[in-house]
Amino acid sequence: MSQSSSVGDRRSFGSDGKEKYSTEEVASVTAHTGINVKGYQNPMDVMNDLHEEQDQKRMEDRFMREPAYAATMHGNKPSKGAKIDAEIAREEAEMMEKKSASLAGKK
Repeated sequence: MSQSSSVGDRRSFGSDGKEKYSTEEVASVTAHTGINVKGYQNPMDVMNDLHEEQDQKRMEDRFMREPAYAATMHGNKPSKGAKIDAEIAREEAEMMEKKSASLAGKK
């Protein structure tokens, strides 16, 4: 019986979020974060854990800052209030940008 599959190339299937990194990359990142890699059986898991934490923080940040993000993440249309909040936030950001540009021009 053959070990090869006729379904497709094995590289086309997902890796379940597990990426492979060079030892230099792992050493560089762990030096900056202060994580002890000796506690891991596979030091590559450190990088995958860090990337998962970063993704989680980005998601939480978007949930906090973008009113319509939660609805769209769950496949729903944003509520009228969320759309209004997003419009107000956009307008305030434009106003702050104009103010900072005018202050920078005065210096």
